[in-house]
Amino acid sequence: MRPVIGLSSALSVETRGYTSSDSGGYEYVGTPYNWSIYKCGGIPIMLVPPVENGNPVDEKLAENLLNRVNGLLLTGGGEARRFTPYGMTKLSQQQPLRYEFETLLIKEAWRRNMPLLGICRGYQTVTEVLGGSIKEQLTSRHKQNLPGTDTWHYVDIVQGTKLHEIIEVDRWDVNSFHYQVVERPPEGFVVSAVSQDGAIEAIEATDKLFFMGVQFHPEMLLPVDPIAKKIFTRFIKAAGEYSQ
Repeated sequence: MRPVIGLSSALSVETRGYTSSDSGGYEYVGTPYNWSIYKCGGIPIMLVPPVENGNPVDEKLAENLLNRVNGLLLTGGGEARRFTPYGMTKLSQQQPLRYEFETLLIKEAWRRNMPLLGICRGYQTVTEVLGGSIKEQLTSRHKQNLPGTDTWHYVDIVQGTKLHEIIEVDRWDVNSFHYQVVERPPEGFVVSAVSQDGAIEAIEATDKLFFMGVQFHPEMLLPVDPIAKKIFTRFIKAAGEYSQ
């Protein structure tokens, strides 16, 4: 059977604001995430926090949701309506309800040793929630103006890491859509990829089945780059092992 992968979602009221046509907003996940999970052997399921009038997320919700999946994908976040180039806010301030929900999911997945893949904002959230830090500054060299199937810069893969074992290359051309960067990984993690200007582009836990974060977007590269497919394939394989 295909492993079931839970995908975190964004809330439109936090990324786009309220509109005249929707009073409560909606939750959503980018199509490339769903497609990549299914293409590589998994079943994608969107995880959404029940939200009413901004009430806090039920603390038991993460536990109940993760009982029903075999792996967790923390998706990218898009650009929040609270963001301005002149006042970079923290992740928790950009999308507070999402951050609260994902915090519960990350901590519970960590406790269970459930396979997790964090992408872009998801990678930064994992870093912050588990005790690392991100830089609150603009990184314009990492915000490309080309489609996600195009690459923007290369990353050097650290030998001896799980990422290096998976993709089997020392250098990889990747895309780039972010303003903030990871400054310090959490305890128990190692850096597994670095850009040519020194930005930390990937981290992984040293004592977990599969607990990895990447700053770039492999789901966008997957249709044109077989290296990207290797990451999802190994992630879903780990989810299958976890379920046994």
